[in-house]
Amino acid sequence: MQLLSDFFQTLPHFCLFTTLHPLIVHLPVTLIPFSLFLFIFSILLKKHDFKIITNITLVLGLFGAILATFMVHPHDLVLSDKTEEILDMHDYFAYLTLIFTILGCISLIIHFKFIKFIRIRVKFYIPLILITLSTLSVGITGHYGASLSHVYDIKYEKTDHC
Repeated sequence: MQLLSDFFQTLPHFCLFTTLHPLIVHLPVTLIPFSLFLFIFSILLKKHDFKIITNITLVLGLFGAILATFMVHPHDLVLSDKTEEILDMHDYFAYLTLIFTILGCISLIIHFKFIKFIRIRVKFYIPLILITLSTLSVGITGHYGASLSHVYDIKYEKTDHC
């Protein structure tokens, strides 16, 4: 028990970070593509366990995307026109990620027949296309975000999240 307590005491406190966005944003960046991987495996292997885990993973990725987009996304800097344009593209693809992920979650629920009273059969390619689009859009969002951070050297001042 002491080992666990020591481990948690060595972790950095959230107040040390200028913004929580980089911490939260990696949830959708990893979970959405992983759900695509799981979905393909669930189709190939025809395993019900993968279907449930796929939906849970995609919902957690959606939750992370919502947090990263609306809760911990700083927009309070004065930026040049070029940097503002890249931020707008970053936001545009973040919103596309949300839309594709929401539609992907709905299509997965229908596809996997979690709701028994809906008589619509969704073929596997509809969730596959939506999750693939979500994976691509979250990747493009990350590319624009990394450009802002590493190419245009956007740094945020200490925020009041503690």
